[in-house]
Amino acid sequence: DNQTMNWHGGWSQGGDKVWGSGAGMESVNGNTVHYYDSGMFAAHARCGGPGCALITNPAGHRTINHFHIHFVHYHGYGASLKKSLESKTCGHPGWHGGGLPCGGRAKFFPGFPPVFTVAMGGGNLA
Repeated sequence: DNQTMNWHGGWSQGGDKVWGSGAGMESVNGNTVHYYDSGMFAAHARCGGPGCALITNPAGHRTINHFHIHFVHYHGYGASLKKSLESKTCGHPGWHGGGLPCGGRAKFFPGFPPVFTVAMGGGNLA
């Protein structure tokens, strides 16, 4: 149908998500990280502007045991969270936490890096 688009590398679009293999964030590890990076690049190709968020559910916080990445245009709370993240990271090297949802941490990277690879540099993803 028009809502689904198959991509090479095992990722496909369904609605506002790209779908891959694996159950969730606990599937991302040193052996699989490049596969999941390619999923983020696929999602970014569908929603890559400054008002877009690419989101995965944290380990243990999902209703579907099938890895997917949401891509959404945000407003309100999302815009507020982006502003908070920018104030924590712009001009401040390294990983930053405190006051972020779900104990999250953030770091500024120029451009669009391989998301899961750089996130693994900050610690365990699951």
